Amino acid sequence: VDAARSKLQPGERFVIGVSTGKASATRVIADVVKPAQSVWASRLKIRAKQKVFDDCVDEAVDALAKNEEKHKTSALLETIGFVSKVLAADSSTQKRIVIYSDMMQNSSSVSFYAQKSLDPTSLLKLVEKEYLLYKLKGVEVFIAGTNSKSSDKQNRKLEAFWKEYFTKSGAELMFFGPVLLSG
Repeated sequence: VDAARSKLQPGERFVIGVSTGKASATRVIADVVKPAQSVWASRLKIRAKQKVFDDCVDEAVDALAKNEEKHKTSALLETIGFVSKVLAADSSTQKRIVIYSDMMQNSSSVSFYAQKSLDPTSLLKLVEKEYLLYKLKGVEVFIAGTNSKSSDKQNRKLEAFWKEYFTKSGAELMFFGPVLLSG
């Protein structure tokens, strides 16, 4: 979260959401705007706004860290649909999604675990058939937390699927790995 926060420009919106296993249970736990400089505000007011922004983000991160909910499903695609609606309603010119997940979709409509092997092409066809490909035109996507328990071959297939998924959705997959690099 700190790496994502550091990349924010003044005036940009920062939304932190959590999926509880079902798209209908996806919820936003923080939605704040990084303070922008203004000729109408003193430096003291800007610093106070920055403190409120930092406090809100820190509270959301603490809430995520304390989250001990366990779910048998992970509705990643459905959650991405929720995020696409949030982003479509936002007027920002630059939009980013940061996802912390193993990226293994497991819902009643599509389960990567139900596949004998992850075949990116057939999985994408199934996703399109289930109407789970959402519009994310111009969005940059960063994914951290990918499955380190799988083989390197499986991880490459998983990355190939998500790269193609986001390309077809109009987004660009900027990073895919076990940790998010800052810089």
